[in-house]
Amino acid sequence: MSEKLYELYRNLPRVKAMPHPSFEDYEAGLKGWEKRWPTRISVQERGRSLEGRPIWMVRVTDQEVADDDKQVLLLSAFHGEGEISPRRWA
Repeated sequence: MSEKLYELYRNLPRVKAMPHPSFEDYEAGLKGWEKRWPTRISVQERGRSLEGRPIWMVRVTDQEVADDDKQVLLLSAFHGEGEISPRRWA
């Protein structure tokens, strides 16, 4: 790495790590999105984990567009400790 590039890197502001959100935080976030954008986001319980927690399906869509005309993205997270949660992306 060049000295100039290293100096730029060294002077970048440092970001504090966020604490890992609890399951309750995830639920509250999902329900908050659903409440804020009721015509765009729906949250449904699709099952239960081995620990008895709900497994949520979140659908983000434009309800005015027919389902046949849409593409689908499946994003699965909150499975292991090493994953980055969607909440950090939003």
